[in-house]
Amino acid sequence: MRLDPNIEFYNRLRPQICRQGLISETRHLADELRSLVDYPREMLTHTASNESREAYESGGLLAAYSALDSGYRSGVFKPREVRQRQKSHSAAGIVGFAAYFVPRLPYYAWKGLKEN
Repeated sequence: MRLDPNIEFYNRLRPQICRQGLISETRHLADELRSLVDYPREMLTHTASNESREAYESGGLLAAYSALDSGYRSGVFKPREVRQRQKSHSAAGIVGFAAYFVPRLPYYAWKGLKEN
């Protein structure tokens, strides 16, 4: 038994399959592939898009991002706790000001003494 390599057909359906999983146009192909290779049918009916959407609906955008990050790093697609830090903008401003002017102070002093 040999599968039909109809590449144009599969490429045309790829965006729809990625969003919806197993669709009616490819159900017969999944059955044919199942006769050759034993795999869990849930791989096609419950897609990664479904899991991402469930994570978003249950915990919001941060939960969805943390689940995607956890899935990438550890292989387990599950939301994890993310600590949100509050940044101090005044400290960043002071550090930025000092980092700009402190290295130039000797030049400014020398220039001021030279001009007077």
